[in-house]
Amino acid sequence: MKITHVPYKGNAPAVTAVLSGEVTGGVLATPGMLPHVKAGRVTALAVTSSKRSQLAPDVPTVAEAGLPQLEQEVLYMAMVPAGTPAAVAQALQKAVADAILKPEVKTRLAALDMHYEGTAGDAAAQRLAGLSERYGKVIRNTGMKVE
Repeated sequence: MKITHVPYKGNAPAVTAVLSGEVTGGVLATPGMLPHVKAGRVTALAVTSSKRSQLAPDVPTVAEAGLPQLEQEVLYMAMVPAGTPAAVAQALQKAVADAILKPEVKTRLAALDMHYEGTAGDAAAQRLAGLSERYGKVIRNTGMKVE
């Protein structure tokens, strides 16, 4: 399949481009597209995450759709500079976790189709290293370049 990357300044303009027919499809954030899926203006083919979306449980994952190599997730990590004292890093990690676990924050994250995993320290570093290795291979194998 040949795909042309068309950059937009955010999800909203990309949603508009799909709805208007400016582009034939896109990989877009669930909350921005869901109202249009529910209204029948677009068809959701799959979600890129490893699990089905809580907001669109009837939409299969890319793995369920037969394209497991397209699985990807948006990952947000709170980070500190290398060399930050362990006690400071742990205190910040706890403060972030405490804030994210507040019911009002959990509700807001769920509305954005996001969830908190609580991965920290070495486990987070290993996850980041694994992602770097995975996407490094994709870049090398496809010859992708930033233009």
